Amino acid sequence: AVSEFLVIQSAHPDTGSTLLTNILIGLFHRNHETAHVMMVRGNKHLRKNLSDTVRSNGYVLKTHNLNLPFLRDAVSAVFGTVEGRVLFVRPQRCDVDPQCDESDVICIPYGRLLYEDDAGREEVVRRVASVLKEKMSFLLQPRMLSALAFDEAAAVARLKDMDAVTASLVSTNKSLKTFLKNANRKYGIHVNHRGQSDTFRKEMKSHQENCDLGYKFLSDQK
Repeated sequence: AVSEFLVIQSAHPDTGSTLLTNILIGLFHRNHETAHVMMVRGNKHLRKNLSDTVRSNGYVLKTHNLNLPFLRDAVSAVFGTVEGRVLFVRPQRCDVDPQCDESDVICIPYGRLLYEDDAGREEVVRRVASVLKEKMSFLLQPRMLSALAFDEAAAVARLKDMDAVTASLVSTNKSLKTFLKNANRKYGIHVNHRGQSDTFRKEMKSHQENCDLGYKFLSDQK
């Protein structure tokens, strides 16, 4: 099967982006039990990654690239058009994210993605699914919308498995090298993934500084 639509999780790091990506895979991926997080970057392999995902009926991609015009152009090259073919979804962990006002972008406040128990996990998935359904009902043709599973049970199960992996990948070494070297590719989880803000990330840009980078990529700036 071939998908006709892509959901791209497009936030900067340490925002709950991996958690949200795994929710999206559970909701939409036909092979969610075995699917790996597909991470794409702004490089020469982007269009191939998009094409591979479309051919595998994957629907979901993850990126930390905030250049949405560049990503839209790549989607257009794959589908022949970008209109009604892509939705950018991201957690918002800053006060103001200028890209959240774009018509094909959904921003979900970081706090709305947090949970502490099984009931909280299920509520987060319901919340994300509800927001997506509302937005997609305006963005997608009925035929394309009906092809999406919105499998909340699968998303909850995937998150539960992801949480188990996250809990197993912990180290007293908080360095970037350790973070990158130890990873689970299925869920896109690295060692010390939870609590990154207290690791090497402390020396990097703040969440607001990262969000401010989006100003130069607004649609009306092209």
